[in-house]
Amino acid sequence: MTARDLPTRAAFTLVEAAMSIIVVSVMLVGSLRVLGTARAGELTAQRRSISIALAQDLMSEILAQAYKEAGAVDALSPSVAELTGTRAPFNDVDDYNGWTANPPEAKDGTVLTDFDAYERSVEVAWVDPDDLTLVSNTSTGVKRVIVTVTLAQRQHARLVAFRTDSFDPRPAAP
Repeated sequence: MTARDLPTRAAFTLVEAAMSIIVVSVMLVGSLRVLGTARAGELTAQRRSISIALAQDLMSEILAQAYKEAGAVDALSPSVAELTGTRAPFNDVDDYNGWTANPPEAKDGTVLTDFDAYERSVEVAWVDPDDLTLVSNTSTGVKRVIVTVTLAQRQHARLVAFRTDSFDPRPAAP
């Protein structure tokens, strides 16, 4: 009987088994990385969407207010009577200047649930009507409102709007 006459076995050698394990491992690691990257991108998009909605909500509230308090000097801060810890007494655009809330809250001070990690802030400034990028120290008749939403000290949304004293849909009550 010669070696040719011996029955052949269909089996993996140790080298083939090791190579198979390496190939499968590399493919698994690559698949997990792709999945992790996709999930991280999805989470970032979701956080950005929430941030934009929070910013739009606050911006629409601000723009619904009067340009300035009726009969008052145009200033960029709330009056002493409006400093209550909530936005409830805010009745004109400039009252919101410097407002920051973490976590975000409704106008009456009620905390918005499920948004504990988010922070909303507002900046109001007079700007030059001929160049809206130039900030002025005195009243110009145009106010720039910036609402920023941050999450973990990273800006996720920033909205900019302008209000003029010539268009005031809702004059403030005295």
